[in-house]
Amino acid sequence: MEEFEVEEQRRRATQKIRALYFGVADVALRKELIAKDREEGELALAFWQVGMTDAARKLSAARTTGKRWWLATSALGTGFIAIGFYLFGIIGALGGLIVGYFCGRNMEQSALQARQSAIAEAEKEVKEAEQDWDKARNEPQTFSRREAGSGEPDQDERRLFGT
Repeated sequence: MEEFEVEEQRRRATQKIRALYFGVADVALRKELIAKDREEGELALAFWQVGMTDAARKLSAARTTGKRWWLATSALGTGFIAIGFYLFGIIGALGGLIVGYFCGRNMEQSALQARQSAIAEAEKEVKEAEQDWDKARNEPQTFSRREAGSGEPDQDERRLFGT
C-alpha cells in the first residue's frame, strides 16, 4: 500500500472513532472515554520517548566500552615473555616478545572492530528511535484537550483531518 492510502485509512478510522465517541449520549461517560483515549495517546508518546532515551544510552555505553583492551594484551604479552624465558632463556624471551606483540596487535584490532561495530549499531538504533519519536510526536491525537474537557466536538476538525 502507498503511504497516501495508509494515511487515508487512518483518517477514516479516526473519523469513525470520533463519530462513535460523540455518539455516546451521556456527556460524563463521553468525557471519560475521551480522557482515556488521550491518556493512551500520551502513554504511547512516553513509550517512544523512552525508546529514544534507551537508544541514546546504548550509544553512550558503546562509545565508552572497549577502552581497556590493552590490559589483556599486556598480561598476555608478559605471559608469553615469561614462558619463553622459562623454557628457552633469553632467546625464548625474545621469541615470547615477538609472539606477544603480534597477539596483542590482533587483540587490539579485534577490540577496535568490535567497538566500531557496536557504535555503528547503536547509532542506527538512535536514528530509528528518533524517527519513530518524531512520527509519533507529530501525529495529532484523536481528541483535543478542549474536547476532553467539554465532551463536545470542536467546530474546527481541520486540524485533525487536514481538510
